[in-house]
Amino acid sequence: MDIRSVEAVDGMTAWATAFSIGFSPSYQYPKPPYTIPLPSLPILMRTTDGGAKWEASQYGTYNEGFNDVSSPDGTTAVAVGTDIIYSSIPVWVYVFDYTMYLGLEEICRYNSLLTSDGGSSWTNVQVDLGSNPLPDSVDMADRGTGWIVGSGGGVARTIDGGSHWSLQGFPAGNIPLKDVRAVNPAVAWAGGNDGVVLRTIRGGDDSPDLLSVNPSSGKAGAEVELRGCDFGSSRGSSKVTFGGVEAQEYLYWSNGVVRVRVPSGLPVGKVEVRVYTENGVSNVQSFNIQTESSAPSVNTVSPTQASQLQASIELRELRIEGSGFQQGASVRLMKGDKVIAGYNVTVPSPNVITCTFGFLGAEPGTYDLVVTNPDGSTTLLKSCFTVTAACGTGTASMLPMFGIFVGVPPIRRLLRRRRRRIP
Repeated sequence: MDIRSVEAVDGMTAWATAFSIGFSPSYQYPKPPYTIPLPSLPILMRTTDGGAKWEASQYGTYNEGFNDVSSPDGTTAVAVGTDIIYSSIPVWVYVFDYTMYLGLEEICRYNSLLTSDGGSSWTNVQVDLGSNPLPDSVDMADRGTGWIVGSGGGVARTIDGGSHWSLQGFPAGNIPLKDVRAVNPAVAWAGGNDGVVLRTIRGGDDSPDLLSVNPSSGKAGAEVELRGCDFGSSRGSSKVTFGGVEAQEYLYWSNGVVRVRVPSGLPVGKVEVRVYTENGVSNVQSFNIQTESSAPSVNTVSPTQASQLQASIELRELRIEGSGFQQGASVRLMKGDKVIAGYNVTVPSPNVITCTFGFLGAEPGTYDLVVTNPDGSTTLLKSCFTVTAACGTGTASMLPMFGIFVGVPPIRRLLRRRRRRIP
C-alpha cells in the first residue's frame, strides 16, 4: 500500500489516502465481476489521537486508487480518486513495462466521495471534469466551498460542501493539473504539468463570493455588513437572504461590500446567508438569529475607574449588572485598538457578571465595556470605565512613580547610615 496524501486538521486529527496493492491495468488481472478472493487494503484512513491509531476503510474494488483528501473540520471530508472498471470496447493499452497488450478501456466509476460523519459512511458524488474525469487533488476552503482539479486540466468547484460540483473550465487547456489549494472561498491556487501555476482571487468565475458577515449574530432589524467579491457595482435584481428569507432593507451595495438589515420572522439560531446575483449564487456564511431576550444588555459597572498602577481589581470589586448573560461569557475593556481582557469571569446569574482586570501599564483614558456570550451575542456600554494616570499623563507616567517605589528603600538605608555616630 502506498500513501498518496495526508491532510492534517490539527495536532490530533488527520486523514490519509492510499493505493491498494492490487492496482494495475494489466490484462493479467481479472476484470469485474470478481469470483475469486482479491487483495483488499484500506485506502481511506483517519486518526483522532495524533497518529497513534488509524481507522481505515476499503471502498470499491481492488483496483481503486485515491489521490487526495480534504477535511475542513475533521468530521466532514471529500476524497478524490478512481475505482477502475472497464468498458466493453477493446483497445490497445500500455502497462508498466511499456509492452502493448490487448485490454479494455479504463473508465472512472466514481471520482469523489463525501462523508459528514468522520468516515463511518461515504456518498459517491460524480464530478464533471470534462472528457477526462480522473481527479488528482481536492481542497476545501471551509465546510461549504472547495475545488477539484484533474488530469484533463478541468477545474470544478462546490459551494455546498461537496454535494454538487460545477465545472469552471480548463484555464490551462488540457494540461494535467496535479494540485489545488484554497485560501478562502474566493482565492485558490492550482499547479500542474509544464510548470503551470494558476490563481484565482474571484472564486474562479463571475458568481458572487461571500467571505464574511459582520456581526455574526443579531436580532431582526439589525444592520449587517457582508464582504466578498462579484456582488456587482449596483444591486439591480440581486438580493441577500437569511435562512431563505430576503433581507429586510438594503442600505448599501457595491462589488465588495453590502449592508442590509436582518429580516423578521426567522427562528432563533444559526441560519445560512447567501448573495444572489444574475451571475449565480454565493457560498454560505452563518448568522446567529437572536431574540430580544437572548441578546445581553449592560446597565451598570462598578467601580467605574482604576489607577494605572493598580495591578488588579479584586474579583468581586468589578461588578457588571444587566441581563441576558450566559455562562462562559467574556468581558473586555476597549479604547480604540487598546484591549484589556478580563479574567476569572463568573456569571452567578443572568443579571450579574464579576471579573478581574489588570491595569499595570494600561493606557489612561476612557474605555468601553464589551460583553460577549458563547453564542456570539454581544453588547457594548460606551465610555463607562476610566483608567487614571498615577502621575502626569500617558503610559510612561507610571515610570517616575515606579522609580520612587524602587528607590525608597536604598534612600532610607543611606539616611540611617548617615545618622550613625563616628566613634
